[in-house]
Amino acid sequence: MAKAFHVQGRWPDVTDVVRGVLGVLVAVAVALAFGAPWAAVSAGGAAAVAGAIGLMRGPRGRIPLILAISFTMGAATLVGSLAARHTVVFVCLVVLWSFGAGMMWAVGPRAGLIAAAGSVLLVGAAAVPLSIATTLGAAALAVAGGLVQALLVAVWPGRRWRVQREAMAGAYRAVAAHAHALADNPHAVFDPAPLIMMREAFTLTDRQAARRPPAFRSLYGLPERIRPSLTALAHAADSGTPAENAAARAWLHTTGDVLGHIASRRPDELKNARHLLQNLVASTDPASSFAGATQPLALQLARALDLASSDSMLKGEKAQRLERPGLAARLHSVADAVTGQLSPSSPVLRHALRLACATGTAAALALATGMQHGYWIALTTLMVMRPQTAHTVERCLARVTGNAAGVLLPAAVTLIWHPGTVANAVLAMLFIGCAYLVAETGYVALSASLAAAIIFLTSATGASETDAVATRLAATAIGGLLAVAAHLLLPDTPDAQLRQRADEAITAHRMYLAAALTLFTNPGQESTAAVRSAGRRALRARSELASFAHRKDLGATAQSRAAEVRETLDPLHTACAVLETHQPSGTATPPLPEAQELATALLERLQPRGVLAPGTDPGESRAGWEESAARLTAHPDRSRYQALLSQAAAAAVAMDRLQAIEERW
Repeated sequence: MAKAFHVQGRWPDVTDVVRGVLGVLVAVAVALAFGAPWAAVSAGGAAAVAGAIGLMRGPRGRIPLILAISFTMGAATLVGSLAARHTVVFVCLVVLWSFGAGMMWAVGPRAGLIAAAGSVLLVGAAAVPLSIATTLGAAALAVAGGLVQALLVAVWPGRRWRVQREAMAGAYRAVAAHAHALADNPHAVFDPAPLIMMREAFTLTDRQAARRPPAFRSLYGLPERIRPSLTALAHAADSGTPAENAAARAWLHTTGDVLGHIASRRPDELKNARHLLQNLVASTDPASSFAGATQPLALQLARALDLASSDSMLKGEKAQRLERPGLAARLHSVADAVTGQLSPSSPVLRHALRLACATGTAAALALATGMQHGYWIALTTLMVMRPQTAHTVERCLARVTGNAAGVLLPAAVTLIWHPGTVANAVLAMLFIGCAYLVAETGYVALSASLAAAIIFLTSATGASETDAVATRLAATAIGGLLAVAAHLLLPDTPDAQLRQRADEAITAHRMYLAAALTLFTNPGQESTAAVRSAGRRALRARSELASFAHRKDLGATAQSRAAEVRETLDPLHTACAVLETHQPSGTATPPLPEAQELATALLERLQPRGVLAPGTDPGESRAGWEESAARLTAHPDRSRYQALLSQAAAAAVAMDRLQAIEERW
C-alpha cells in the first residue's frame, strides 16, 4: 500500500528466478533426452508451476508444498492423457478438475492461480494422443520436473530473507539498548530509525498484501509493540518502593539481555534467553506494583522467541510446544477452507462453478470442432477468469490482449529466425523467467509471458507452428468470450458485489493513509503526486461504493453495512486529506523522533487484526500510538506536526471501526 507497504521493490530476487528457470531447463532437457516430445511440455509445465511455489515469500518451508504440487501435476498429466481417448469422459474430467481448481481460491489467491496453472496440463493433454507407456512416462516426467525444483530449493534456498532478518535483528538490538537505557533513566528517548527500517523491509504493496501469507506480515510487529511495553514498565517502577524500583530495573536489564539474544538468532543464545525469561517470570512477585506491566512484556518476549526459533512460546509460567505444521496438517487446513465455502452464497463456490462450466465448454468445443490447438480455448479461460465478476469482465480484454501478444511474438521470432529445438527451449526458459519477474507487476505482461513460454516450449517438442497463429488468436478470443459469458450467466450476488466494492474502498483508504503517513516517517521519499494519486483512487472507490449501495436488489442488512462503511470512511478520508495538505514545515531539519514514532504506530494500525502475530492483543498497538501522541504533544517543537496530532485519534478510531465491520461481514 504505497511505499508504506513496500517489500524490497516489486521484483522477486533474481537468484530465485534463475533457480526456477534452471529447474525448468533441467526438466525439459531430461524429458527431451529420455521421453516423448510432448512429455517435455508436461515436465516443463510442472517444473514451472513448482518454480512459482519456490518464489513464494513465506517464512514456512516450501519443499512439502512443492512435492504436493509435483504429484498433483503428474496426476493431471496421467488422467488427462488417459481420458483424452474418450471425449465425454475427458470433458467431465475437465469440469471436475476445474471445479476443484476454482475452489482453491478459498485458500487464497495464490493457491487459486497455481491450481488454474496446474489445470493447463490437464486440458493440454488432449492435444497429442499418447500411448499408455508414453502417458505413464509423461506423468513420471511431470512429477520429476517438480522434484527438480524441490531439490534446487533444498540445495539453493536463496537469501530473500537476509535483508528482513538483518533489519529485524537491528530493531531488536535497538529495543534491547533502549531497555538498558530505561533501567538507568525512565525518561530515556528512543530512536525509531531501526524500527522504521524494519517496517520498510517487511511491509507490502497492496498487490503483495493479497498474496503474501499472514505470517510474513506478523514478523515485524513484535519489536514495535515491545518498545512501549518497556516504557510502561519503566514508568510503573517510579511509583513503587525502592526495592520494587530495583526489581523493575533488574527486569529491564534482563529484558535487554533477552532481546539481545533474540537479535543474534543463535541457538545457544536463544536457549539462554528462554531460561532467562522463565526465571524472570518465576521470580516476579505478583503483588509488586510493576507486576501488571511485566505480564504483556513477558508474552511479547515469548512470542519473539517463538518466531526466532520456531520452538516454543511461553504463556504465563508454562511453556507450550509448537511444531511447524506438516503436510498432513496443511492439507487438513486446505480441506477445512474449501468445505467452509460450500454454501450457495459463497463467491468462491460460484467462481468454481463458472470456471468448471466455462472450461468444460471450452474443452468440448475444441474436441467437437477438431480445431487445431483448440486447447488454447480452455487455456485462455483458465488464465482469464477470476472470482470477482467485475475483475474478470473489466480485465478480460487486457488479459486476452496479453495472450494475443504472447501468441504473435513467437510467430514473429519464428518468421525471422526459424529457431531449432534448443533455441526454442532456451526462449521458453527466458519467457518463463520473465513471467516470474513480472508476476507482481501486472496481468498483461504475465499473460503475454506465459503464452509465449507455452508456444516456445511446444515448438521445442517438434510441433509445427507455422500455421498456428490465426488458430491460436481465434481460440484466445473464444476463451475470453466464454469467461465473460460464464460471469454474465452466473454473476456474483448483489451482496457479494457490494462486499467487493466495500473491500476496495477500505483498501484504497488504507493506501491513502499509508502514503500520507509515510511523508511523516520518511520525508522526501514519497512525492506529493503519489499521495494525490492515492487520494484520487480512494475518492473514486468511495464513490463507486456509494453508487452501488443504492441498488434496489440489495438486502437491508447489506445496505446497512454499506452505510456504516461509508460513514466510517468519511472521517478517515478527511484525516488523510488533512495530513496530505498539512505536511510538516521545516523539511530542511530532521523529523522529530516522536513524530516518526506516532506515524509508525498509526501505520501499525493499518494491519488487519488477522495478520498480527498469534495471540496479539490489538490494544497493544493502540497503547503504542496513544503514548507516542502524548510524547509528541509534550515536545516544545510540536507545532510542525499539529495536523498529525489532530488527526491521529480520528484515523485510529476509524480504522478500528473498519476492522470491526470487516470481522462482522
